[in-house]
Amino acid sequence: MGTLTDLKDTDKLVSADGGHSNGLGNGKVHGSRKLHFHEVPRHLQFNKYVLGHYRSPSDWKGCLSSLFYLHNETVNIVTHGLPALAILFSISQILPWDEIDVAYLPLIHVVSLTAPWVGSTLYHLFMNHRHGEPVYRGLLMGDMFGIWIAQAFGSLTPICATFYCYDDDHIRLIIAAYLGACAFSLYKVRRTDSLLQGL
Repeated sequence: MGTLTDLKDTDKLVSADGGHSNGLGNGKVHGSRKLHFHEVPRHLQFNKYVLGHYRSPSDWKGCLSSLFYLHNETVNIVTHGLPALAILFSISQILPWDEIDVAYLPLIHVVSLTAPWVGSTLYHLFMNHRHGEPVYRGLLMGDMFGIWIAQAFGSLTPICATFYCYDDDHIRLIIAAYLGACAFSLYKVRRTDSLLQGL
């Protein structure tokens, strides 16, 4: 992971844009210049096999504009963003809403389906933000949180189906115990900084 000193080099990276960038101070950042591995901030140097086509540090608009040109994260953004859109546009026709008598279950199911795709799309899209490692770490935690939502809440459907014949009090107790275990696992992951360093 990089340090705050390393992140100060982002000013130099953007200002070295050969006339395409107006710097970070005025917020007008042109993000289409591609950088090599050793030119990007250290917190983005986690894959030594990707040698080029990194985006230069950008503001939020610059990150969004990177949707319209090719770079080293294009495939990641597209392959995570399209499934999220496909789920949102098709779920109303696919999911048998009228046949499910557990009021909260369809909504939880949709959230668990889309969360990892949305979290990962945002992570890959905005990871080159000019504010550096603090934004990157927040995006990485959001990506991991989306995966946790999919694992935790995605299992509620089979759990409810398994214990469908139990009375409501027993089902609530089982779900509460399960969600408690999921919350504890999230707490343990959040406390494990070495996991973030290994991603």
